Amino acid sequence: MKLQKISDIQPTLPLTEYDFSKKYLEGFKNSELGCIRELLPIEDMAREFQRRSPKKGPQGRKPVFPIEGEIALMFLKAYMDGISDDGLIEALNGSLHMQFFCGVLIDRAHPLEDGKIVSAIRNRLGRILDIKAMQKLMFQCWKGDIKGQDQCMVDATCYESHMRYPTDVKRLWECCEWLWALICKTCKELGERRPRNKPTPSTPTTTTAHGARPTIKPPRSRQRDPSPRMSSQRRPGA
Repeated sequence: MKLQKISDIQPTLPLTEYDFSKKYLEGFKNSELGCIRELLPIEDMAREFQRRSPKKGPQGRKPVFPIEGEIALMFLKAYMDGISDDGLIEALNGSLHMQFFCGVLIDRAHPLEDGKIVSAIRNRLGRILDIKAMQKLMFQCWKGDIKGQDQCMVDATCYESHMRYPTDVKRLWECCEWLWALICKTCKELGERRPRNKPTPSTPTTTTAHGARPTIKPPRSRQRDPSPRMSSQRRPGA
């Protein structure tokens, strides 16, 4: 077993793992993570998630985290701003305070190694999340500390969309598109035809008020020879 719920550990012998972690648990309650954990209604949120979860029998292996630990892990992910899923699991393996925050103890001989656990939990909770119900729970828990309860405040973030990774090929292609649009605009303003190919050095040029430009000769039209063609058959007596 890799994880143990702290509530399931019972002191049976002196100097057991429970007695060893009890001092750390007391220090956790006075830490910043402990204060945040005390203010979060995780148990009420867990009951709400269990109520909305599909009623199915046990399938597959047992979940790594209890439902309370999964919700606490999502708050811990937001608390550790900028950390990746793999980095979060690595930090969780080495920090007792983070384990206490999630309500579990990780066996040192069998640490967690799969960073995809965080993504799987996030996807599963996101499918059954009810934002309005969660907001109602948090408001009931924190309404004594909220000022201006009759006001609604919304935080908005503006960011650029439709952005691509700037590779060399994409930059060159965008330059070609910009240059072709400029050529089309310039030719339209000057009343000139858009060029289809690049003039060769041997092409004669003429100087105009707008600069040098190649002299385009009209194509020679083919004229049919009016003289009748000689018959290919030989005349008698020839």
